Amino acid sequence: MHCPLCQSENNQKELFKTVNAFTSSGKLDKNPTQIKTTITTNDGGGGGYCKGNNTITFTQCQDCGYIYNSTFDLNKISKEYQSEGYFSRKIVSKAMSNNIKTIKDKCLKYINKNSTCLEVAPGSRDMVNALIRNVKIYVYR
Repeated sequence: MHCPLCQSENNQKELFKTVNAFTSSGKLDKNPTQIKTTITTNDGGGGGYCKGNNTITFTQCQDCGYIYNSTFDLNKISKEYQSEGYFSRKIVSKAMSNNIKTIKDKCLKYINKNSTCLEVAPGSRDMVNALIRNVKIYVYR
């Protein structure tokens, strides 16, 4: 593996990794934060709102300090945006706003005010805007 910034090879440190990461394709429903506890389909899992079988791995180059998503797959994420399940924000803006508020309220039950949060690939920044008065936000694009 090499750093996309300085091209240094084999001097990378994994900082954080998560699998089945949320992608912006998925079904908007009445319970956006309710996630199935078992995965019974082969469509990427997660069920309902948190659909996607994407992996996010934050890796830091030990030579230049650059932090990047070393498992980013442009082809895979492009397919998510082109799938039938992808909803344009403009088409469902009222439903999206209600879902964002529900998710924000759910998040605030688990994190302390003034906590530091990281928003990865914020899109139109709906979640950032919803939480900005309650937490410190760092955006990773």
